[in-house]
Amino acid sequence: MHEGVSFFAGNSGRFPLCGRGRINTYAVFAETFRTVLGPRGRAGVIVPSGIASDDTTKFFFQSLMESRSLASLYDIENRAKVFPAVDSRMKFCLLTMAGSERPSDRGAIFAFFLLGADDLRDPGRRFVLTADDIALLNPNTRTCPIFRSRRDAVITRAIYRRVLVLIAEGPPERNPWDLRFATMFHMSNDSGLFRTREQLEQQGWRLAGSRFERGDGRYLPLYEAKLLHQFDHRWATYDGLETRDLTEAEKANPACVVLPRYWVPEAEVESRLAGRWERGWLLTSRMMAPATNERTLIAAILPMSGVGNSAAIWNFEQDADPLLVAALNANLGTYVTD
Repeated sequence: MHEGVSFFAGNSGRFPLCGRGRINTYAVFAETFRTVLGPRGRAGVIVPSGIASDDTTKFFFQSLMESRSLASLYDIENRAKVFPAVDSRMKFCLLTMAGSERPSDRGAIFAFFLLGADDLRDPGRRFVLTADDIALLNPNTRTCPIFRSRRDAVITRAIYRRVLVLIAEGPPERNPWDLRFATMFHMSNDSGLFRTREQLEQQGWRLAGSRFERGDGRYLPLYEAKLLHQFDHRWATYDGLETRDLTEAEKANPACVVLPRYWVPEAEVESRLAGRWERGWLLTSRMMAPATNERTLIAAILPMSGVGNSAAIWNFEQDADPLLVAALNANLGTYVTD
């Protein structure tokens, strides 16, 4: 059934904006409302908040903003059980679209992280964004930036008017750091290269710190995102098959190291870097962090290691100044960047 619906949505031509990628029916539902909307009409729908922030719906959201068809979007968390049968972590929004003869000339009104409609009475929760604001704040994806308050939106907009984004995709691309992101090891596809502690010890390898050595060969630890945190490459360690946070006493011991679940051959790590980076450390960041986490951008400098696909490698030119890279890492850890 789902395959048939997806085939129709993606190939019928009726959903040019939402009939893409992994199609979700709520998205084509919203596009249908917009399609049948009269020139002077308005349509209000309740859909998941991903309509404004997901990659698969970015063309729909971008079209709404550029045509000034979006009147308002109010994001509500279901913690108050507005919908009793729906998980409390689910986020939905009240999406209001305007006809072509009733455009939102001053921009669309937004509010996020509401618990109910009563929160809309607080003017500090509401803010206005235009298509130009979206292009300024999210120039690459054109998806909706999410702010908890009007004050956050005002401050962020002021910062972006003064400072360029890290990478502006082209054409033409603007990449002043000459930076590229990469993943090193895929936890499923590359699993044939991984070895556990028991396997290596049975083959005569000796654990030295966090690395295994035998003769001239070495196996390096395979970092997963949950083992690192901001300014901390010793955030957590594997203890058997489970992870635990390192204690303050352990972190105070400079000889204490993180032990991973798997190790990978040093030669394979060097091959994946392919000569692009030959220093003894890597700048990495977690690939994902929910907006409900304490921090959303989590970056750290690691000793040379294997890195799983839950974390990204920041690749610089070989002559990149280590002091500037350290300064960038410091900026990545600030509340402003977050």
